[in-house]
Amino acid sequence: MFVMADMSTATTTIGSGWELVVIACVVVGGVSLFGGAYSVVGGVIGILLLKVVQSGLVIIGISSNWQQIAVGVIMVLAVGLDILRRRYLASGKKV
Repeated sequence: MFVMADMSTATTTIGSGWELVVIACVVVGGVSLFGGAYSVVGGVIGILLLKVVQSGLVIIGISSNWQQIAVGVIMVLAVGLDILRRRYLASGKKV
């Protein structure tokens, strides 16, 4: 919505290709892909963290292809940590 307002136009292709970034942002923010756990504040923090990483990659001159790979790796790590956390909690141990 903000991009459309900034461009003063609306097309069906705005936001195309941002799917991976959006999913990665909320997963990094603590939203579980397996359901049952979410936080709006966590999602916003995930967005901010991933945007800082992407901005840093742009500043040091990494190509956009490698930036997408970095986002994918970060998302896989976040999902892996979520799986480990769920297994730890399911084992009955106190956090």
